[in-house]
Amino acid sequence: MSKIIRSWDDCPVVMSVNDVSILLDISKRTVRRLCAQGDIPANKIGKDWRIEKEALKGKFPHTLSRE
Repeated sequence: MSKIIRSWDDCPVVMSVNDVSILLDISKRTVRRLCAQGDIPANKIGKDWRIEKEALKGKFPHTLSRE
């Protein structure tokens, strides 16, 4: 994500581990672990995880609500 994210509408439809780590302010390693445990709904494609915005939004609805 190269632009500033102010709302869920600004997020890409499908996000990478790096995108989610920036959004949630946690490490990439933690994002990968949460994906593997099923705590973050995600799909693994090869070695990479892909996280759909709507699934993440459902799990963390107030993430972008902070002002």
